[in-house]
Amino acid sequence: MSREILSQLSPAQLAALMDQPAMPPPPGVTPNFEHRFNRNGLSISASTICLVASTVAILIRIYSRLVKMRTANIRDFLVFIGYVLYVGYVSVCYKNIATHGHFIHTWDVPFRDMSYLLYSNQLVSNFYAASMMITKTAILQEWISIFVPTGNRNYFYWLSYGVIGFNILWYSSSIITLNLSCIPYAAIFDLAMPAKCINFNAVIAAGAAINLVSDLIILALPQHTIWRLNMTKKKKMGISVVFAIGIFACISAACRLDASIKYTRSTDSLYDGAVLSLWAISEMTCGFLVLCIPTFPRAFSGPGLLSQFTDLIKTWSRLPSRWTTQGSNQSWPSDVNAGKRNSTSDYRQVDDHVPLSDMSNKNHWRFESESNRSGVLRTTQFTATEHYVSSGDCELSQPDIVQEQWSNPRI
Repeated sequence: MSREILSQLSPAQLAALMDQPAMPPPPGVTPNFEHRFNRNGLSISASTICLVASTVAILIRIYSRLVKMRTANIRDFLVFIGYVLYVGYVSVCYKNIATHGHFIHTWDVPFRDMSYLLYSNQLVSNFYAASMMITKTAILQEWISIFVPTGNRNYFYWLSYGVIGFNILWYSSSIITLNLSCIPYAAIFDLAMPAKCINFNAVIAAGAAINLVSDLIILALPQHTIWRLNMTKKKKMGISVVFAIGIFACISAACRLDASIKYTRSTDSLYDGAVLSLWAISEMTCGFLVLCIPTFPRAFSGPGLLSQFTDLIKTWSRLPSRWTTQGSNQSWPSDVNAGKRNSTSDYRQVDDHVPLSDMSNKNHWRFESESNRSGVLRTTQFTATEHYVSSGDCELSQPDIVQEQWSNPRI
């Protein structure tokens, strides 16, 4: 029933309409308000898996950045804000599942409940647009910090900031259009209120298409740079796979585009809207994985919490038992040389009076008797250098050890 017809009903007629189905059921179908059809199990499972995956990825990134690297920047703040909006989206979905169900048909819902469901849809639409805008901005800034050397302004830099600017403009305009789609604002989720509204379906379909294009650009941007790195093909392949996690975001965006087109043409908006919602959660989850997975290697390298705990277990397992076994003389190992060491005889102090041997005469040094060769004969300096792909926080480095031998012997 259109808004124009609803606005012309008397209060008594409108009150009677509230207990009717939100839309006429198909022929031969009886509306069921109490035990309506749903797929709550599917929605709960999918939403929970995505939420857990995103949360674990965010926690690993926090550990890598704050504990291992001991640093933080604006991108970490953006990740946190995007995650809060994402949790808000999933929380609204959980509440809808608990109160009405997911994948329900519109004719199984009384008209009075549509106001709440439309309000929930308004909330998640705002959460989605804001979260995607912030997350994609953080991803592209992360790519710039990794693949663009400090001070350079190459094609990667300008293209990334071009996509950032376009995404900010698009998502900001989408949020504004969404919240001004009906005037007054309350008419967006109150179908019986007289108002001036626009058809927002075109914005939904266009937004899904633009979202897919930006995901493809984010996926392709680092690959061109990775395959031009001066390293083995195997290393290039490994790095490429890490940054190719975005392919799952592109798949989710493509599926969401298909669901958006079906939603704009559907009369059963509650059922088809549930499909759209799950693909939106999947796409947002993939965005967090794209942003966080490149920090995983640093989180699990070096003496981390897990490796420290593992080393402690290994140390305990190597300790011998303090109790002797029956029939054997096994006990704590003893030092056979205990008490025989003489600190004055076994150790020599190197001080300023140690004579240095002149190595300019190599033949003399080579054939000099062992008894005459005292003091420091040769010293070598080792200089370790690292060559970085970029000066970002997630460097791809290839250490190279350079040995430099001093020309003159020194202490």
